[in-house]
Amino acid sequence: MGMPPSSRAPERLIALRGNVWLARGAGVAGVVAAGAMLVALFLPFVRQDCAGCSASYVSWLPVGRLVVSPDAGVLIWIAALVAVTSVGRLLDIGVRWTALAGVCLALAALALAIFEGVAAFPRVLSVATLPLGMTSLPVSYGLESGYYLFLGGAVLAVVAGAMMLVARPGVASVLSPRLLESPRTAVTLGWACVAALAVAFAGLFAPFAQLACYYGCPAGVVHPGSYSGSVIGGPGGWTILAALAAAALATSRWLASHRTSQGSALGALVLGLVLQVLISFQMANAATLVLGWPFSIPTSRGLGSALLLGGSGAAVLLALLMLTCTYRLQAKAGEARARSVATVRPP
Repeated sequence: MGMPPSSRAPERLIALRGNVWLARGAGVAGVVAAGAMLVALFLPFVRQDCAGCSASYVSWLPVGRLVVSPDAGVLIWIAALVAVTSVGRLLDIGVRWTALAGVCLALAALALAIFEGVAAFPRVLSVATLPLGMTSLPVSYGLESGYYLFLGGAVLAVVAGAMMLVARPGVASVLSPRLLESPRTAVTLGWACVAALAVAFAGLFAPFAQLACYYGCPAGVVHPGSYSGSVIGGPGGWTILAALAAAALATSRWLASHRTSQGSALGALVLGLVLQVLISFQMANAATLVLGWPFSIPTSRGLGSALLLGGSGAAVLLALLMLTCTYRLQAKAGEARARSVATVRPP
């Protein structure tokens, strides 16, 4: 004989509470993993070694960071999307697809972390210095804190993605469902999205990249960083400007429609994703597309790249929340109409 329903209730309550903490823990772990991967981009990733050299000489040997790698745009893109999917899980937005996307992105981050570690020279450490008196020598190098932090963040992201798949939907939201049904919240999200796009717009005119080739600079380059430029001066600048204007127009139309236009919110989301792709492509080819060199040269990122990538990334997250608000406001309006019809209908 089965247990009476009253005796099963405490077990169900315990299971529900455990599922809530599992879902929320997955979201928090995903956000922490994304933050760790983003921080790792700016830490020393690989350093050239020199066996038998003095410590003072070794301290002058080149150090490579992931942020100057040709894969930096892809790595930032993946880490940002891991953060977006984790926040979506915390808000119970598109739970099933966010969990699946989180797992796929985490596996991609883990694969890239291993790849960057194996190919650290010359992919991340693009230049090497020969010891004094030597004309040729196999370059030896050691992995630094940036590699281990990025690898740890990727592993944590995989664990968080697995937890998202296991947790049931509808139990993790850290916000009250009514909060996303509030017109005031919707207005705040819309204007915040406009502000994020304004930040990205400012990044168009800030220094986007500068040369960082050190001893590998072509003839005529006297000092690393003597050549720098903004995106707006390159051939792709006007395309990014047009995408920014279109995203701002879609967001403004959504605000003007009293937050009920699904097409405008979806358009802002899609245009934000397009911006991320365009900016990442500019970062991967900064020497040729931004600085105008006829061939690829190692570059370092400037303030403009941070503003563009950060502003457009925030706009993507806000547009996703705007779309969620639209659905919930429409559902709330539909329920109100149904109640009014039921009230006036004669018995």
